[in-house]
Amino acid sequence: MSRVRVSSPAPMTYGPIHEGRSMRAAARRTSAAALAGCLAVALTSCGGDPRTEEGAADTVEAYLEEFADGDGAGACDLMTEDYAEEFVDDWNESGFGADEEAEDCADAVEASLALAEGLGEADFDTTDITAEVDGDRATATVEYEDGDSDDESYDLVYDDGDWLIDGQEEVAAEQ
Repeated sequence: MSRVRVSSPAPMTYGPIHEGRSMRAAARRTSAAALAGCLAVALTSCGGDPRTEEGAADTVEAYLEEFADGDGAGACDLMTEDYAEEFVDDWNESGFGADEEAEDCADAVEASLALAEGLGEADFDTTDITAEVDGDRATATVEYEDGDSDDESYDLVYDDGDWLIDGQEEVAAEQ
């Protein structure tokens, strides 16, 4: 298994909201549920074998950019169907949508971002995205510049020529 590191100096905005977690971490988790299709195809079809660590890291980077840009549909296109459904369920069960449940993944991503922006916790600077590939599965880790935020780990699956996000969890930041 080899590793690749992708640096991302630009601020990233994204995040899901879950009980028992900080709003910033929750906001980041919600973002994990959007951004896929077109960017994944564009990123993985630019020469080379997309089934590489770099291809997996590029998918996560594209997902975070879509989330930060408020493109819920784009972010969701970069998720497996199962993870997109899980993202919606997590958002609706979190209670942060209070009066209105998200009807689909794009709604959940956009609502999560709006909440994070309303709380002033929607900007995140990433320092590195690393990925490890094992066959048709990969794990990508996102490290945040501020050091106060937990890092995040994304599970990906290689399906029909594209890497898709299939899960996300927080990883305690190294102190």
